[in-house]
Amino acid sequence: MASSAKYLQILIFKCEADWAYAMQMKQHASAISGGKAAANSGSMTKRTNANRLRVHYLKRFHKASQAAENLYKLATGAVDDISLIELEGYKAQMNATYSMEKHDFEEALNELLKAKLIFEQIASYQDTLEALIYGEKINQISTFIRSCASHMSIGNPDEIALENRGQLTNAIKTAQSKMSQATSAASEDVEMSKDGGDSTKLLSEVKINGRVIPLKSIKLREAFAQLTDIERQISELKETTSSAKRGGDNGEEA
Repeated sequence: MASSAKYLQILIFKCEADWAYAMQMKQHASAISGGKAAANSGSMTKRTNANRLRVHYLKRFHKASQAAENLYKLATGAVDDISLIELEGYKAQMNATYSMEKHDFEEALNELLKAKLIFEQIASYQDTLEALIYGEKINQISTFIRSCASHMSIGNPDEIALENRGQLTNAIKTAQSKMSQATSAASEDVEMSKDGGDSTKLLSEVKINGRVIPLKSIKLREAFAQLTDIERQISELKETTSSAKRGGDNGEEA
């Protein structure tokens, strides 16, 4: 059951739901503490004690952290290596959020540094669009790192050495190497299966507006290969139509 992608998605939804509800309660508690009129949010408006709300949203953050831990355990052996490492980064991020809310900034900083390292390494192997998404996530984590460093009176958080940094980096590189080998094998299968075994080379990069953009995933390569094939078919159809038209005109003249 744990190997089912749908089952793992349920765990992700559970984790995200706990985190989102905790954030909603935290925002409501902040509005109450600041003397602001809280927005109408259903049953949340009935809660007027900011301290009690803090107790409840801490429990929700804890549940989200536990759900991420459970997700990571169940995904072990059910997903590929690079996805498992990404889940480790997700788990670290959830743990950091809970630790920050408990004001355990040292633990939060360690988890944030781990998450940042993982996402930076993964982003370096992604296509341009996916790299931008990871870049936004890394920027958010960096903001929390600076916040933790400020509470701990650390001048430059980038100088902090993360434990097991080398081990994490090597694990990510090993996983990416396996993924690259699998992608290359899949690419060869696709090439040999086209045109009854006639090999059609998949593009490894494209040039757009003078910029060379690498195509790192097999799906993108297949998509551009299909586009190239469609363009070739359209060109051949135009040529055939033009030839037939010329032949018809010549017949009429005769």
